[in-house]
Amino acid sequence: MTSAVRHVLEVAFGRVDVPCRSGWNLLSLSAHPSTANTNIFDNGKQLGGNQPLLLRILAPLVPSHPPEGGADSMLYATTRADVVHGGYYGLEKGMTGPPAQAKLPKRAQDEAVAARLWETAELRTGASVDEFVK
Repeated sequence: MTSAVRHVLEVAFGRVDVPCRSGWNLLSLSAHPSTANTNIFDNGKQLGGNQPLLLRILAPLVPSHPPEGGADSMLYATTRADVVHGGYYGLEKGMTGPPAQAKLPKRAQDEAVAARLWETAELRTGASVDEFVK
């Protein structure tokens, strides 16, 4: 699965309103950290700790923010009083800037896809929200 497809699915999953339909006083939302300038690629298991030459050359050109800012959009989404159900939060300028409500990718706005994604997750995990609401 490509990173772009996985990203759209994550956002769609966060838009499903199952907790609200179940009577829970919860918000379902998504947050994207963007690119934090960490050493994850240097130490990443998938790369065996050795960064490919092309990645070493191109990585400094990708807009990013310092490692300590990597959780900013997630902290924003989980602590602000003005977040909304189904909201998507990221960085104001996409890859940099302060956290803010972000524009939903068009493909993540399909409610039928989001509902089907939630149903598939319940089927695959064998767990259902209904089991916990009584």
